[in-house]
This record gives sequence, structure tokens and C-alpha cells, in this order.
Amino acid sequence: MQVQIGSHVFTYDYVYGLSGSKSSQLFEECVVPLVDTLLCGYNATVLAYGQTGSGKSYTMGTNYHGEANDGAIAHRVMEKIFEKVNKVRDEREFLIRVSFVEIFKEKVFDLLDQHSDGQVMRTRRDLRRVPIQIREKTLGDITLVGVNEPAVKSKEEMRLFLARGSLNRATASTRMNSHSSRSHAIFTIYIEQKRKTSSSHCNSGDLLVSKLRLVDLAGSERVKRSGPNGLRFKEGIHINKGLHALGNVINVLGDEKKRKKGAFVPYRDSKLTRLLQDSLGGNSKTIMIACISPADSNAGETVNTLKYANRARNIQNKAVINRNPVPAEIQAQLHLACSDDTSLKETQVSGVVESGAPCIIISSDSEGSDCGYIILSDDESISADDNAVEISDGKADVKYIEISDNDGVEISDDKYIEISDNDVEISDGKADGNLCCA
Repeated sequence: MQVQIGSHVFTYDYVYGLSGSKSSQLFEECVVPLVDTLLCGYNATVLAYGQTGSGKSYTMGTNYHGEANDGAIAHRVMEKIFEKVNKVRDEREFLIRVSFVEIFKEKVFDLLDQHSDGQVMRTRRDLRRVPIQIREKTLGDITLVGVNEPAVKSKEEMRLFLARGSLNRATASTRMNSHSSRSHAIFTIYIEQKRKTSSSHCNSGDLLVSKLRLVDLAGSERVKRSGPNGLRFKEGIHINKGLHALGNVINVLGDEKKRKKGAFVPYRDSKLTRLLQDSLGGNSKTIMIACISPADSNAGETVNTLKYANRARNIQNKAVINRNPVPAEIQAQLHLACSDDTSLKETQVSGVVESGAPCIIISSDSEGSDCGYIILSDDESISADDNAVEISDGKADVKYIEISDNDGVEISDDKYIEISDNDVEISDGKADGNLCCA
């Protein structure tokens, strides 16, 4: 669908309000498909952008203070998630958590900090708050160190956390908006799910871990029109700096020629772009909602917003299902570790013993007396030679021990495995070759 303002023509997937579709259709057409994919293991992001006073916080519902506003995206997302989860609770196990952070003056703060007081936080007189640190995992995932992620069991409980965070968010009055957001806010819903099984001894199936981000960006503003001074002026500088960095990222990702050349994407230029790294060009299904004002006096900002969103539409993300496989055979071995009388159940092991198990327990006799065990850490492996099984560092590519008739670690009738400080020796004197995994 195309929108024309003067000589400017823009192309979008949907247009709502005035001559477009009813704004009430936005949720059903744009957001519900994201919720469906969220429960299939995909990450999703809803991003609201526009000038100050254009209705971003109202649309997203991140200014919630306990009042009834069922039309906001955040509230309807909560209802839809628990509606779908409750339908499949008999088949799957769920763990749902939430987090709520803001980026204020290029620092990330936890809005769900239990030691925070809303009124003090909003006026920014509390200087004791400690910024949250951003870290990048091995696979490129961005994580926040020490942020609160409480578990929730109902939409009402989730709304309480949304209301608490909204109360703590930085807001102030300007000429263009009496309740202007002075920070970028990100409300995240995490969902972990796994299929239930009829067996009480093992859990088959994969663990799906997905997240939905609801991003309410602070509004872009021109100093001459919004009239900020003092602290408001400095806040406006940081807001525009973050939005400018976001625009640079969108310019690179939305340009096909630059993508093909592998151009550098400046994610690290701001905290905002760093946190949204997987939402823009990464592992996420993302939609951007461009909020604009119908007033003629805002025509300049409206055109800039439409250009911003038009470029963002060209970004190509690479969303994949976030699957964490749990091998059924390892699960089965884990559940055989202990019996009702607290003695160990022994099982004759052949073939391959995966190092994914926490440890390998080696029984000293057939009556379940005290056992020694080998603990495998991420940087350790077990290698076998003629007379010992040594634990060494730096050989993480060795992932298993083969136990067979003619190869690997042999346990004959007159030998047993003994645990010492740094190795596992095969000695004489015991006649047992049973292994069990815990």
C-alpha cells in the first residue's frame, strides 16, 4: 500500500487510521501472527517509532498505570498469549518470564528493580541506581547482566509488572507533550516450553525458548518546537542520538547493495541499537509501527517518520526456531540414577556414553555401595590409553567414551576403576564392570 505526501511516495504493508483501515485491525493483522510464531519458538519484536506526542506509548500500552485500556498492544498480547497457552497446557509445560528496562541518557536501567520508588525514579532524584551491563554471548545473543526476570502465571500478574515498570519510567512535560517519555522502553516476554510425555522416567522432545519484545521508543523532537531546557534539553540530546544511531543501522541493513558487500553495521554506536541487534537484521520476526500526527504543523516530522519506516521495511531478518535439544537417551539415563530405597540402579552400558551427562558414576560392587564419579566440565575431556583414563584440559572435541569388547575402556573380572586426584586408573582387585549415569 502506498502513501503520498506532496512529491514523496512511500510503500508499506498496512496503513491504519483516517483513510486507511481501522486502527483496531492493527493487532489482528500485524501482531497476532507474531504471537503465533512466538509459541512456535521464534523471537518477535514490535517496534513503535514517531515524533513526540504521536501516540506511541498509547498504542503500545507501556504507559499503563492500572487503568482499563484493552485496546493497547501490550494488553492484548498478554491476553492472546495466555489464551493460547491455556489451550495446550495438557500437552506442554510452560515457563513465562518478563523483564522491563529503559534506556535513559544512554544508560540501561531495570524498571522492575524492587528497591525503586516510582515517584523518586520519575523525577530522577535517585542517583543510587546502578546501570545494567550489556553482554554478548558466544553465539552473538545479547543479554543484560543482573536484570530482574520474574516468572508469571497469569495475564493479571503480567500486567502488575507492566504497571510497576511504567510508574518507574522517566517522563516529563514539554511544549509538545505534557507526559513525554524521556527514555526508550523495552518490555520483554520470555517463553520456555516443552512437550509433556506419558513416561515418568524421561522427557522427550525439544525445549523451545523464545521472546517477544515490545519496544516503545522515545519520540524524536526538535528543540525549537519542544522548548526543552536544562535537564530536558540534555535528555533530548540523548534521545535523538539513539534514534540517529538506529537510523544509521536501518540505512545499512535496508540497502541491498550494502548488504551484498557485507557493509559494517554500527550496532555498537548506542545502547539502543545494541539491545535491538537481533531484532534488526538478526534472529527475530519484527514489525515497525510508524506513528504520525495528522496536524499540518507536524508535516516535516511526519515525512521524516515515513522515510524512516520505509527504509526499515527493506531490512531482511533471519528468524529461526530457537530449539534446545534434550537427547532422550541421556534423559533416560539420568532418571535411572536413584531408586526408591536411595540405592543406585545399575545398568550395563555399551556403545557410546555422551559427555552431556553431568557425570559418569562407576559402581564399586553390585549391592549399590558408595560410588566414585567423573565430572566433565566444558573444557575437559576423557581420553583412554593402555592403563588409565585421564582427564585433560583443552580437548573439548573428544565428547565420548566408547565401551566395547575390543576397544575403548575394558573392565575385566579382576579390574576396577579407581578415582584419584587427576586421573582414573584401572587397578586389580575388584570384579565389577557396571556403569550408570546420573
